[in-house]
Amino acid sequence: MYSCSKIKCPTHKFSNGFVYVRLYTCAQPFKRTFHFDSAIAVTGASKKPDRYSYRAIEQLVSAGHRVFPVHPVISLVQGIRVFGKVEDIKADIHTVSLYISQEKSEKISDAILDIKPGRIIFNPGAENSTLKAGADKLGIITIEGCTLVLLRTGQF
Repeated sequence: MYSCSKIKCPTHKFSNGFVYVRLYTCAQPFKRTFHFDSAIAVTGASKKPDRYSYRAIEQLVSAGHRVFPVHPVISLVQGIRVFGKVEDIKADIHTVSLYISQEKSEKISDAILDIKPGRIIFNPGAENSTLKAGADKLGIITIEGCTLVLLRTGQF
């Protein structure tokens, strides 16, 4: 698990809309830059308001992020174009938020790793140890947590 928040991170600074947070992986510190309007891919997007992926899209947009929903069948969610595949997104994706089962994410894990996001969030029920291991090898931050909770607690 990684931890970055105003409370826990002594190097937390604001400058021109960027948040600079010191993150740690094992014993090797490194610095990543997060922008408030970062591009976020939400896999398993849903047009059903009771689904967590729908709520995540709604809250991410409200927080000022550029959201790229991903679903192989749906074409529009909350007025936002939905991409059939992760690799169809032409933006530089900062975060991939997974709302799909391990079985489904296994099929697209190479595509997720190929876009080289800054981090991958494995929401509850979307955990995938193979994808996590591949991300770790590439230096991609992985978080097993809930996007909605991370947003509400200021840790996103």
